[in-house]
This record gives sequence, C-alpha cells and structure tokens, in this order.
Amino acid sequence: MNLCKLLASGKPDILITFVVTEEWLGCRSSEPKPNDSIVLIDPTPIFVGVDFPRFYEAVMTEMETPFEEVLDHIDPPVTAIIGDVELRWAIDLGN
Repeated sequence: MNLCKLLASGKPDILITFVVTEEWLGCRSSEPKPNDSIVLIDPTPIFVGVDFPRFYEAVMTEMETPFEEVLDHIDPPVTAIIGDVELRWAIDLGN
C-alpha cells in the first residue's frame, strides 16, 4: 500500500489497482488512500484465519486464476504489474 501511495503521489493521473485477498482487504480498507487511484479488489475468498501456512499456500496456488480474471476486466487495461517477490506467477501473467 505504501508503494501505491508513493506512486500515486508522484503522478496524480495514474490509476493503481491494488489486488488483495479478503483478509488483507479487511485489514487495509480503513487505511486512508491518497485519492481515488487505489482500488481494493477481492479476487478470491481465501479466508483461512490465523493459519498462515494455509494462507500462504492458498495465495501461491489458488490466487493466480482469480487474479487473471481481474486483469481481464480492468478498464483501462493494465500496462504494468508490480508483485511481491513471492508471487512468481505474477511474472507469467505480466508477460
């Protein structure tokens, strides 16, 4: 979220779509956004509570397809993807 804020503050006409799981959406939805350029989307309900190993596994194995579906419906189309170093599947989708 901090990187999104930094990018949006430097270029006010940029549109940033911040894709998160249901858990992170709940944690971040009350955090102030710099403007309307950050959109929180819940691509998949991977609710596993405090079971972090299961959450991690779900993000690595179950989030790629819903994320790709989100990309297919974003208008204007996505021109860049910035992903966590752990999300190796994001590189393939970006390509």
